[in-house]
Amino acid sequence: MHWSDLFIVLFLFIAWFWNLPEDAPGKWLVRPLGKVVYWIGLWHGWNMFAPNPVRASRRLAVRVDYADGSRYEWRPPGALPEGFWSAFLHAHHRKFTDNVASGKVKGLRGALAGYAVKKLGEKVPAGAMAVNVAVVEESWPVKLGEVEQPTEPTVKTLFEQKLGAGELK
Repeated sequence: MHWSDLFIVLFLFIAWFWNLPEDAPGKWLVRPLGKVVYWIGLWHGWNMFAPNPVRASRRLAVRVDYADGSRYEWRPPGALPEGFWSAFLHAHHRKFTDNVASGKVKGLRGALAGYAVKKLGEKVPAGAMAVNVAVVEESWPVKLGEVEQPTEPTVKTLFEQKLGAGELK
């Protein structure tokens, strides 16, 4: 038996009981796992199917301003779906993007900002001091049945924080 077998069995258990009525005994078993399930993106919902499909396309970016006036941007994997692998990552991380955008998981936006500052710290010039970080959502409406789709995103700031000594507080 491989460790992945256990993961598959656990996922099937969660998926089976996830959409049961609130008073069902099976739902009581998965309810304590709710925050973890949402956080790692294993939850599912019927809104991806007709008659009410998802009507917006989203992607995230973290923008970090530095004391020298420069701005660097970090994006989660698959944020720019160009090519097969990037498109796969974009679909795989869609639930993560939805969780960050919804704000339902406390601390997720700040954690993403902190991770991005750390990752950009590996790429910016040595000694560069981060002074501000912002998590932004870019979204486009999906107009079903129309050939012409909007090309410019709507940009919304989800989280912003001034930094002291280049660190998130």
